[in-house]
This record gives sequence, C-alpha cells and structure tokens, in this order.
Amino acid sequence: MDVLSCSHEEADTRLILHALYAKTKGATEISIRSPDTDVLVLNIRRYPELTEKTSVILGSCKLRQTVKIRKPINYALGTEKAEALPGFHTSTRADQTGKIAGKGKASVGMCLNKVVHWSWLHLLI
Repeated sequence: MDVLSCSHEEADTRLILHALYAKTKGATEISIRSPDTDVLVLNIRRYPELTEKTSVILGSCKLRQTVKIRKPINYALGTEKAEALPGFHTSTRADQTGKIAGKGKASVGMCLNKVVHWSWLHLLI
C-alpha cells in the first residue's frame, strides 16, 4: 500500500498515518491502543483531521484508560496550543518519564498555560 509508505521510524507517528488513512476509507470511529502518551498527544494535535469518534486506549493489560479525543479538548487548548503540544511534550521529556525535571504533571500544566509564544514549539519536532 504505497499510500501508507513513509520514512517515519517511530510507530507513534505511523499510528496517526493509519488513522488518517482509515478515515479516508470511510471509518467513522477509530480506537488506538498504546501505552505511550506520545500517541495521545499526537491524536490531540491531529484531532481536526481524525474522526469525531477517535479514542486512545492507554496503559497496560491491568490498568487501561480510554481517552476520548473530542472537540472540547481542542477547544479548551485552542488551535495554537494543540498544534504546539507535541513540541512541548518532547522538549520537556514528558514522553520519557512521569515527571518533568522533578515536577509533577500539575506543575507542567501550569507552565504550559504560561507559555506566550506557541508558534515556535512545533519546530521542535
């Protein structure tokens, strides 16, 4: 399937590519299972291009959580923050640890909301 060929090495970005392809083939609901928060972040970033019923199933066998990627998430973040989220996520190393520089998720979220210029963050990825 040439349409799905890409040079991405990470499965995270390939999952998004497959979800976008599924939508072009008529999918109305997409569920992606991954223990990786990168997949959640990428889904939030790409929400406008995905189906309205997109969800990410996070966690392991015993501890699973389904996060429905919906318009309110993107509306709350705004387009600029949603587009910059992957760059912020990567630059803080939140994709590798539950804490960022010794700070918990709440502290990171407060920092995220204080960032004034979001447009440059997408350049980090």
